[in-house]
Amino acid sequence: MKRSIQFFMLLTLILLGGQINAQDRTITGTVTADDTKQPIPDVSVMIRGTTLGTATDANGRFSIKAQSGSTELELSHKNYATQIIAIGSGVVDVSMALVSQELNEVVVIGYGDVKRKEITGAVSTANLKAFRESPNVSLLGSLRGTVPGLNVGTTTSAGQDPKFSIRGVNSISGNQSPLIVMDGIIYRGTINEINPNDIESIDVLKDASSSAVYGAQAANGVVLITSKKGKKGEPTINYSGKYVSREAAHVPVYYKGSDYGQLFLDWDWINTRTGPDYTTPVPNVDVTQYMFIPERINWNQKRYTDWWDIITQKGQMYESDISISGANDKTSYFLSGSFSNQQDVVINDKYKRVSMRINLENKVTDWLKIGTNTFLSDNNYSGAEPDTWLGYHTSILGYPYNNDGTLTINPSGYFFRNPLFPTEVDDFEKNLQVNTLNYVVVNLPVKGLTYRLNYGNRFSMYRNYYFDPHYSNDAGEAVKRVQNFHDWTLDNIISYNRDFNKHSIGVTLLYGREERSAEGDSARGEGFPNQALGYNSLESASTRTAFSDKWDEASLYQMGRVNYMYNNRYQIGFTIRRDGFSGFGENKKFGVFPSVSLGYVLSSTSLFKDISQISYLKLRGSYGASGNRTVGRYQTLATVTLRPGYVFGDGSSVVNSQYISSLGNPDLGWETTTGLNLGLDFEILNRRLRGNIEYFNSNTRDLLYNIALPTVTGFQNVATNIGKMHNSGFEFQLTSSNVRTKKFEWRTSLNFSTVKNEVRSILGLDLNGDGKEDDLVASSLFLGKSLGTIYDYRIVGMYQIGDNDIPSGYKPGYYRLEDRDKNNVVDPADRDFLGRSEPAYRVGLLNEFEYKGLTLRVFLNSVQGGKHGYYASNSPNIDGDNIIPPTKNQPKEWNYWTPENPNAEYPALNYLPPIGGYVYRQRNFVRLQDVTLSYHVTAPFLKKLKIKELRVFVNGQNLHTWTKWKGWDPETGAGLAETADPDTRGRPLIKSYTFGLNMSL
Repeated sequence: MKRSIQFFMLLTLILLGGQINAQDRTITGTVTADDTKQPIPDVSVMIRGTTLGTATDANGRFSIKAQSGSTELELSHKNYATQIIAIGSGVVDVSMALVSQELNEVVVIGYGDVKRKEITGAVSTANLKAFRESPNVSLLGSLRGTVPGLNVGTTTSAGQDPKFSIRGVNSISGNQSPLIVMDGIIYRGTINEINPNDIESIDVLKDASSSAVYGAQAANGVVLITSKKGKKGEPTINYSGKYVSREAAHVPVYYKGSDYGQLFLDWDWINTRTGPDYTTPVPNVDVTQYMFIPERINWNQKRYTDWWDIITQKGQMYESDISISGANDKTSYFLSGSFSNQQDVVINDKYKRVSMRINLENKVTDWLKIGTNTFLSDNNYSGAEPDTWLGYHTSILGYPYNNDGTLTINPSGYFFRNPLFPTEVDDFEKNLQVNTLNYVVVNLPVKGLTYRLNYGNRFSMYRNYYFDPHYSNDAGEAVKRVQNFHDWTLDNIISYNRDFNKHSIGVTLLYGREERSAEGDSARGEGFPNQALGYNSLESASTRTAFSDKWDEASLYQMGRVNYMYNNRYQIGFTIRRDGFSGFGENKKFGVFPSVSLGYVLSSTSLFKDISQISYLKLRGSYGASGNRTVGRYQTLATVTLRPGYVFGDGSSVVNSQYISSLGNPDLGWETTTGLNLGLDFEILNRRLRGNIEYFNSNTRDLLYNIALPTVTGFQNVATNIGKMHNSGFEFQLTSSNVRTKKFEWRTSLNFSTVKNEVRSILGLDLNGDGKEDDLVASSLFLGKSLGTIYDYRIVGMYQIGDNDIPSGYKPGYYRLEDRDKNNVVDPADRDFLGRSEPAYRVGLLNEFEYKGLTLRVFLNSVQGGKHGYYASNSPNIDGDNIIPPTKNQPKEWNYWTPENPNAEYPALNYLPPIGGYVYRQRNFVRLQDVTLSYHVTAPFLKKLKIKELRVFVNGQNLHTWTKWKGWDPETGAGLAETADPDTRGRPLIKSYTFGLNMSL
């Protein structure tokens, strides 16, 4: 019995031992990279479903015990795609795929940077490399149509910065420009004063989660600019030079020669035609009876003036840039100098820029690093160009010069001044800017903990002197104006970044202050007995005045951000910022702006492990608030105006009086935009196709608006935070590698964006008692409609000869407007919604072809209005006078009404109705915007000349536009009529051809 018990116990121990061995298997293996076949250290190896894990050693080997029932291993590394492997036998060798370079590239996110795969908000990086050869004086020119959600306009004059916005408009009357941040400090200068060749990258923060780190100034989005630094290796000297030929991309065809006389005959059609339908010309009509004396003389002499030829020239631009850069274990440096000289197609439209930069960083000790990013920019805008709009519309029968060579005052005898008069103005306009960022980085005793001190300082001096000899009947006017701007910023930043096995955490804390100030003086003189010294002799003017001003403002802010990632799969981020601004109302000095974001890497889950075509798939979402500091620095305060009061008796001095000219509002504050963003990032088809999709939905409240006040108060309006606006849309970006061989590669990049704008609330009033908030028709603000809604009369035809229903004040050749309420009277109540000015969508398409040393890049840019979008007035400038005949030239695209042309698009030349209508046309276009052909020279003689790299290139910009728009250009909105925008008045879009080279020594 005893032996039986001993045998049973021994058998039990043997069986248990077998079970223990079965439960605690040891799994060993080696992890290598699938491209280089080299071992990968520090790979996290986990038993799926447990907390058991280890990491690979320097040789990529690992060993881990697996319990019974464990079937899978999960391997993850920050630079490689996560893999889930079946355990199988006791030996597992794994080959891991490197995460694409794009996912590992560093992206600036504000007060720090992360790898692209760690981003949970909507952040886009501009493709600057593809447009390095383009002749863009402003950085923004390289972004036009290339970044989804970033809407950059075009330029029509030298040294001009294009207008730009991010994801539409969020404000009615407040600031609508995105915030610019350069090297971590808010930049208050103009973009064109930055040398584009000094810039390494541009990142665009589009959603509230990404931009919330900038609080009350970020509701319109943020553009982050990062300048170049020295890279490790031998010192490198880079030189680039460009010569650019510039010309008008499109000029409307105007009437020339004897054809111009037909305008006079068509203006007085009722007396120059006969017959029942007025289509038979009256013979031998003396057309000179309609002309002013100078026109009559030139008509008889057949002397015609081509104003376009006189006020324009062949434009050109030169640009040279040189830089020296390098780095070692202690120091990195980047030094550059640049000169740009731009002369546009309009005479005297000039711009010169001289810039210098030094970016220097030194590692003083293992724990201390100091550096500076400093640049100087000297910008010259001197020169007064002619009045371009007058130059295109002045009668061709007017002659610009008198017999002695001086300019005529009124070339055609009408009230229009000579378009060339401004060219005789002595104009001096310069801006000098010094912008510096100095920083200290301290590695604190705790691993991963650093402190950074940023001190930014910007000084700018603007000088504008001019002398106009023709002012006040040639008495002359001179002005000297000087303004100085000074900004400084101090940021204290504490950062903590650590990886713990499968955990990764990043914490950023910020405390900062910004102060801005400006002061200026201006002196003016009028009436100069001797004009020889111009603005340098103001004391000789008969009338002299002086002005001066000064302002300052201050901001105080704190920010905290926490980013956490688990197992390279789950991500979460929190941000909160508190902003205070001296311009906010007394009762609303500080605002708080929080945000949260989430990310989930779907491709690292078992659901996608067997789908080999999906390399990377990540779902992310964010929600947060950011502000728009639309309040002026003194707008919350009541203002007092001084005026002459009363004279107490003869010979007594004037006693001045003071009165309150505008009301203050202690509750005035910022506009707040709260937004949701959903995004999907993907890489598929063996990484040949990658991109992202974004959906955004934002609401802006507390819009800044001037509310009208009753007259009895003595004030017209008061600024108030009121009203709501809604924006939503989609963005899509796709990059594909279509063909990839040893000698040839073809890549395509496509971006698409759409945004819909809607006014949700204005004043909150229901004066008509219909239970709905009222529209603000006088300001063209309509609930449920976009901010760019076009509300006008609808043209339904043209009154013709013989019509019996022509109302009083109208004639044949006048527009027939829709009588919507059928009361037989056209009045403001008959206006209708005709469309909107905002586009429906934007598309950019870049194709890049590389064959051996040749590279060809072709970029197409398009803006489309869809069914009812992207409309603008496309009517000509009609004289609108029944007494004075036409005195302005007009483009031949102007298809105006005559008895012989009853189906014309535009009305008769003598159009002057009680209520007029306008032709609205969509500005849709597709533009061949940028084409570059470059060649990488690899000749053997380059080594003897110590040339590391040489690339020559040619570039064409704005080569062709497909559009139905009539006039100068659809993108600028310059059509047949005078535009209210001074940047596009009579200004053509510029077509350019560039020849250049890039060289490294």
